[in-house]
Amino acid sequence: MIGREAAAATASPSRQEATPSAVGEAMMPEWRFVVHTYQDPYPKQLLQPQEPEAGKRYVGAEVEIRNDSDRPLSISPGQIRLRDAESVDFSSSGVVGSDPRLYDINMLPGERVRGWVWFGMPEEITAAELVYIPSAPQLRVAVGAGTEAESEG
Repeated sequence: MIGREAAAATASPSRQEATPSAVGEAMMPEWRFVVHTYQDPYPKQLLQPQEPEAGKRYVGAEVEIRNDSDRPLSISPGQIRLRDAESVDFSSSGVVGSDPRLYDINMLPGERVRGWVWFGMPEEITAAELVYIPSAPQLRVAVGAGTEAESEG
C-alpha cells in the first residue's frame, strides 16, 4: 500500500540559469503529479465492470496533474499506472468508479486537472507506487545559419 507521505510527495524540478559558454539550452517542463487519495480496495460502487471479477481487487486514486510550465501538456488516464513490488505495471483498462474521473485533456500552461483513476489487479499482488508517464516534450536549441551564439572551448 502506498503511504500518505509518499502519495503527497511531488517532484520539484528547479530551473537554473543558462550556462554562459553554451550555444543554447533547453530545459524540461515543470510538471507536478500529486496523489490526493489512495484507496485499496476502492470502497465505492464500480460502474465498470458492473460485476467484480473473481480473484481481482479494485484500487482507486484521486490524482492531480499541474502544468507549471510554459508549454502545453496532453493528459490521458492511461498515462497513470499502478506498479507492483515486482515492477509490473497495471493500467486502468476500462475500470471506472463512481467518483469524478480524470479525462483526456490538453492543458495550457498554468492549468491543472484533478480526477480519479482505477485499477483492477490480482488480489495477491502488492501495490508499490503510482506512476505518471507524461507525454514526451521536445527540447530544442537553435543552431546553424542565423544563430548568433558561438560555443567557446
